[in-house]
Amino acid sequence: MNSNVSRPIPRANTGSRFLNWVSNTTMFLLQMERRIDPWLRPIFDATLRDPVARLVTALMNKQRKDDGLKIAEEKLLPNEEEYLNSVIETFSTQMQGSGSRAGLNAAGTPKLQASSAASLSFMTICRRNFAKASMPSRKRSVAGSAFPDRILTSRRTSTMSDS
Repeated sequence: MNSNVSRPIPRANTGSRFLNWVSNTTMFLLQMERRIDPWLRPIFDATLRDPVARLVTALMNKQRKDDGLKIAEEKLLPNEEEYLNSVIETFSTQMQGSGSRAGLNAAGTPKLQASSAASLSFMTICRRNFAKASMPSRKRSVAGSAFPDRILTSRRTSTMSDS
């Protein structure tokens, strides 16, 4: 049997004519949407995506009440500590019951020693190569500064994004 052969989707058989009609109609509309989306999506994205996003954001913000929080300030949920402990306990139980205990630490998460070692050695190599490329020469200037191009001033310094 060839798995690439196109087969029709079987009709709904829920035992209810109404539910069958809803299911079949929804499936038909979904298939039609998939066929016309490649032509309508670019037009929609170019004309309506940003205005619709702004409208939805404005409606959501209108429903929110001002909690008086500053930027990046959080407000704890009621009983947040209990919820957090429940989530940790649930994940620990699931991880401990899902097979070998050999790769688990006290919290129940897999240890990623090889990945951590690879990341550490990669970061070390990058740091060395970056240091070689970005360090100025240590020649003494007339003023006696070891790094004449790094004199602290109030002028704006160029960055990589400026070039």
